[in-house]
Amino acid sequence: MAERRVLASLESVVKRTQRNADGQELSIYLGQMSSDVAKQLTFVPVFESGNKPLLTERLGPPDGEGYQRPGSRIRMNQFAKYLREHSLAVVPPVVVSGRDQWEFEPSVENGDYGVLHCFGEAAIIDGQHRVGGFVSIYESDEDMRSIELTMVPNLSLEEEKNLFMDINDNQKNVVAGLRAVLAENDESSVGRALFDRDDSPFCGRIAIALRKPQHLFKMNTITKNVARTFAHGAFDDARLD
Repeated sequence: MAERRVLASLESVVKRTQRNADGQELSIYLGQMSSDVAKQLTFVPVFESGNKPLLTERLGPPDGEGYQRPGSRIRMNQFAKYLREHSLAVVPPVVVSGRDQWEFEPSVENGDYGVLHCFGEAAIIDGQHRVGGFVSIYESDEDMRSIELTMVPNLSLEEEKNLFMDINDNQKNVVAGLRAVLAENDESSVGRALFDRDDSPFCGRIAIALRKPQHLFKMNTITKNVARTFAHGAFDDARLD
C-alpha cells in the first residue's frame, strides 16, 4: 500500500487521557492549527449544502449523513471583525474528529507530548464559525493566527452527532429543526419520513437546516405536533406489538 502523504504536522500537541468508573478510557489531543492551513485540513459535515461556503462542506457518505447546518458567512465575518479588533483575543478551542486522518506521534521522552500528522481532513464538530473567521482574515488580510483545537480520535458518526448535540444543546446557534431531526425518538423518525418520502404530501415542504421559499413548515413544529397527536401512548403500544 502506498504511503500516505502528510499535508501538515501540528507540533507541541498534548495528549490527555480520561477514565471513567468502569475503566473505560478516552484520549483527546490538545494543540494549535495555523489559520493558513485550517481550510485545507478540515471540513464541516452538513445536513444540506449552503451557498458559496467559506469552508469545505460535505454531506457525508453515502446518502448525506451530515448533522450541522451550513455555515453563515455573516457570522464568520462578524467573528473575523472581532479578531481584527482584538489581536490578543482568547478564543475557545475548536473540537474536531480525526476521522482516521489525523494521527498522533508521541515523543520519545514523554508519550503524553508529540506531533499530530494530518493526512487528510478532520471533521469540525464544534466551531465552524470560529474557523471561518480565522480563515477569512487570513485570506483577506494575510493575518495568520493560531487556532486552539481539541482533536477526538476514533469517533463513529453517531458519536460525532451526539457530541455535537451535547455541546450545542439548547443553544440558539443550533437550528431547532436540525435538533429535532437528529433526535433519537419516534416523533423525529416520523418527521424524517414526512420530509424524505416521495409519497409524502410534506416532501420538500419542511425546513430543517435552511429556510427556503418552498418551505411551509418547520421540522421542530412537525415533531412537536406528532408528539402531541400520539401522546396517548400509540408509539408505546406499537412497540409492544
